[in-house]
Amino acid sequence: MKTTTALLAAMLACTFAPAASAEGACGTIRLYDVNNTRQKVYPVYLIEVDGKTEWKNKYLKQMPVGPHKLKIGERIPNGELSQQVARWNDRSIRTRELDIDVQANVLYLIGAKFNFDKRTDVKEYWAPIVLRDEGHACSLD
Repeated sequence: MKTTTALLAAMLACTFAPAASAEGACGTIRLYDVNNTRQKVYPVYLIEVDGKTEWKNKYLKQMPVGPHKLKIGERIPNGELSQQVARWNDRSIRTRELDIDVQANVLYLIGAKFNFDKRTDVKEYWAPIVLRDEGHACSLD
């Protein structure tokens, strides 16, 4: 299994090509849960999956193969943020939507990539990143 650092080095685009759908096939979504200040990757929390909020406070979830829409929020420490972003009244700037096409037996690690150069821009100071690792057995039992 690849280490988190190796996974971070293998960052991929947020949307992947569709996989052939098979009955009971699934992939795994895992939420990044550590502060990696050297690479500016931070934890996220899940707000919605496909418009539903049943995921509250879960960090690992098996998902059926196919396209899904995630709404995630960043957990970048306020000390890293500019005062403009940290004090922004509309808290929705701390959430993003992410479209992901889940493939069978793939682990997707989702985190928040902090863009230090744009730390004062409320729309671009962070973006979701998706890392993937092949070969994680998954079944929806």
